[in-house]
Amino acid sequence: MYKLHDALQTNDTDRLQQLAHALKSAAGNIGAQSLSALAVQLEIAVRTKRDNITDLTRDLAQQLEEAMQQWLEVLEARQTEEIEIDSDRAELIIEPLKALLRIGDIKAIDIAEREAALLRGVLGKTQGNELLHLISIFEWEKALDILERHDD
Repeated sequence: MYKLHDALQTNDTDRLQQLAHALKSAAGNIGAQSLSALAVQLEIAVRTKRDNITDLTRDLAQQLEEAMQQWLEVLEARQTEEIEIDSDRAELIIEPLKALLRIGDIKAIDIAEREAALLRGVLGKTQGNELLHLISIFEWEKALDILERHDD
């Protein structure tokens, strides 16, 4: 959005056309057809030197901001979704993970990444994220401590 405004303010029509083209493609790739169509309109307006470039740029920036906000809301909702925890499956993941952490085996990272949703579901989002972070930086003992404290 800022790049669009900057290109418009500096009257950099080449840059504005490039940005509109990139947004057209990106929006089309993710299925945001109205955003893509507006980017096409801006791209054509810049290329043909129409009078409505400022209005189209403003509209495109506004629609882009709204789309980004919607995507963020969807992502946040997915991160906070409650997942149904299968306690047997959780135990089948957590016990081997503890064993790997005890010996400092790097395979713990693979398991943690693959089972991140389950670990967050079992431990809660905050503790789950901390566990994943500790494992990613090879803090095996601290990660193990989180899992063992959870058992108590």
